[in-house]
Amino acid sequence: MSKPFPKALVQRNAKGQLLPGSTLNPTGGRTKLALTIAKQTKGGEELISYALNVWRNKLSDGESPANYSNAERHQAFLWLADRLWGKPKQEVTIEKTSRADKEATQRMLDHLTDDEIDAMERALEGAELRANGVIDV
Repeated sequence: MSKPFPKALVQRNAKGQLLPGSTLNPTGGRTKLALTIAKQTKGGEELISYALNVWRNKLSDGESPANYSNAERHQAFLWLADRLWGKPKQEVTIEKTSRADKEATQRMLDHLTDDEIDAMERALEGAELRANGVIDV
């Protein structure tokens, strides 16, 4: 069983969450689990071989045809591609609505009747948000 890290290296807040800059891996190196997996799989070579066989729809001998599903083969492809080129960056867009914008929107809606608002909601029910953030009705 491994020894716990010294408390000085693991800094937590009152809720027990790690503080910014604190880490459970202070050396930044590979963990004991990662080292064990690497040792047991010939440096990861067996993992790569397995993923390649799944992707190529072959059994572990590399010759016999296998019966992997397209979903399994696709997962193997993604795993291999992520390790070759890295995972793609995820784009996140954050927009802040100002109080003035909220008040202006409220003023525009204040003069509408409940029936008019219901009609607008029905018209927008089938709308899809496009990749660029424009609603296509």
